This record gives sequence, C-alpha cells and structure tokens, in this order.
Amino acid sequence: MINYIDSNAEDARKILPYRKVAECYLVKGNKILAQDQGHFLSLPGGGINKNEKIIEAAKREVYEETGAIIRNSSWTLISTIRWDWHKEWANNAKRKERYNKFRGEEVYSFVGQVEKFENPTSIEEDDWQGEIMMKLSKAKDIMTKYFRNSNQYTAVYDCTKFTIISLLKSQIVNFFNKS
Repeated sequence: MINYIDSNAEDARKILPYRKVAECYLVKGNKILAQDQGHFLSLPGGGINKNEKIIEAAKREVYEETGAIIRNSSWTLISTIRWDWHKEWANNAKRKERYNKFRGEEVYSFVGQVEKFENPTSIEEDDWQGEIMMKLSKAKDIMTKYFRNSNQYTAVYDCTKFTIISLLKSQIVNFFNKS
C-alpha cells in the first residue's frame, strides 16, 4: 500500500480513521468508463459500507452510478493507497461532513472489463449523466494535465490514476487476455 501522510496535519486529524472507498478503472475496447469534471477525472466507485466486502462495494457502486455490468472474471485489485485530505478539499457540505469524520481516503483500485450497460440504480442521485465512456488516450491526456498541476496533497493520488490509465492504454490487450 502507498501512503501519503500529511506531516503538517493537525494532531487531532491524525487519529481520525481513513474512509475506505473502491475506485474502478473499467474498459470496453479502447475506452474507459470515466468523466472529465474539469479539475479531476471521475471514475465510478464510492464508499465501502461496514462489513461489506471490498469487491462487492466496487460492484455495487459501479452499478448504482453507471449501470455497468462487469465481466466477473476480469475484476482485479490493482492498487491500494491512502491519502490525507487537506482543509481546502472540504469545499462543499458533503465533503465538510466527511472531513470532520475521516482523515482521508484508503482507495482500493480495481480494473475490469465492461460487458454491458443497464439502467443505473442510484437512490442518492449520483448516477452519471451524459457521455460516460472516453478513449483511453483522452483519459491519459487529461490525467497528464491534472498530474502536472497536482499539489502536495493530491500528487500521490493523481500519480496512481495516471499510472493505472497509462498501463491500461499500453497493455489493454495483454492484460485482459491473460486467461
């Protein structure tokens, strides 16, 4: 596991737990399930509930947000990182609430292959709207830009995203044809 520990964090924040989340890098052909949010690349995923298996949380979040069905044999945990949130990260009500409860995130990153799409089932109104697939080359270009503009707080997280997308782009055929 990669850890980014903010040595300047207030002592009170250092005792807070990390929020466990699943994040998914899901491909179909030469495209990835992702959306450019203008200052970060959004991938499907979200919080892992207490007593929920990490892979089940990943599947649930992907289906709720996008309606994507992922080929079961393709799910692979590829990385786990921890990163601390900085005060500026808490820029809306939802984030402020999380900032007060958690130190940062423990991110479990999965890769997989999209089999098909159905209607999303989100009850939190966080289902994805608009174009949800983009070419891997575009995702890599976007992450190159965001990684270059990373600050000390987001650099490890952005580097992880950039690396996984770059690997998928260059190894897509080999990675999913391993069996």
